[in-house]
Amino acid sequence: MISNIATTEHHFAEPDKRPGPGPEAKERGKRTQKRNLREYNVISNRYLELHDLKVQANDDVQRAEAAKTFWRLNEYDPIQTKYYD
Repeated sequence: MISNIATTEHHFAEPDKRPGPGPEAKERGKRTQKRNLREYNVISNRYLELHDLKVQANDDVQRAEAAKTFWRLNEYDPIQTKYYD
């Protein structure tokens, strides 16, 4: 039989032979560690420190990678039959 009554009150044995109270329930919740904080807040979509500088640096890196990919794939324009300038 399953019940929510504690075994100290609801048990088949005599009151003096019943088991003692069990261990205390653990506190529920999410454990967080402050040492693992990220520098970027996903909810606000912003960096915690020096947001404008870091966004500008990210944009520069993405722009350089896009240019590198473009020139790797598109050296020659077959439709106009000439090289890109």
